[in-house]
Amino acid sequence: MSAAETAAVMVIHSDNFLEIIGLSPAEVKLKTPEMRDNLFRIAREFLVERGLIASAPAERFALSEASMRVPGTAFTIRLSAPTSEELKALVAAAAAIMLLGGADPKTVTVTSAIALMNRVKKARTEYGETSILDAIRDLPRSTAKSVSKYLYGEPCRYPKSSCRYIAANGTCSFKPKAVAATMESMAARKILFAKNAVEPIEYGIVI
Repeated sequence: MSAAETAAVMVIHSDNFLEIIGLSPAEVKLKTPEMRDNLFRIAREFLVERGLIASAPAERFALSEASMRVPGTAFTIRLSAPTSEELKALVAAAAAIMLLGGADPKTVTVTSAIALMNRVKKARTEYGETSILDAIRDLPRSTAKSVSKYLYGEPCRYPKSSCRYIAANGTCSFKPKAVAATMESMAARKILFAKNAVEPIEYGIVI
């Protein structure tokens, strides 16, 4: 059975699209209606490019560039599980660009979100790198010490990843020295960048 045959058909609009792809407003740190509208715009553009929008429910809305920008417009889409996961990662990446990169939400594109998504995919969860990315998104200052403090002793975020830093009780044991070495490696691989040259070094995600 092909992916098209197993795709679910549903109606998506700006109020429900995060829920449909498995994201909460808290996960993308949704701050303003403008941010929501532009995340929805990016999701729609991705769906159009993939040919996954079947129709607009209201006859007065033709499937056109203009109709895609009408607030509240809903569309019938075909969405398989793999595509839903890809769309989820894409929207999360777009949100990160808006928040971490300080970009005007209107300027964020599918292309820029895909570029970030592909960089993030290089992070190795089994070596704690995905947890570091999570911490950087959540923390105002991301040094090795602050990242370790944020993660250490908390339940492992990825318990099925065979991460080398999972303690016997299921908590994170990522200490500052190991975090620092890992962040340096991620910077060398262009996933992170150092914001300053003098200790304590703060890192950001390459946008």
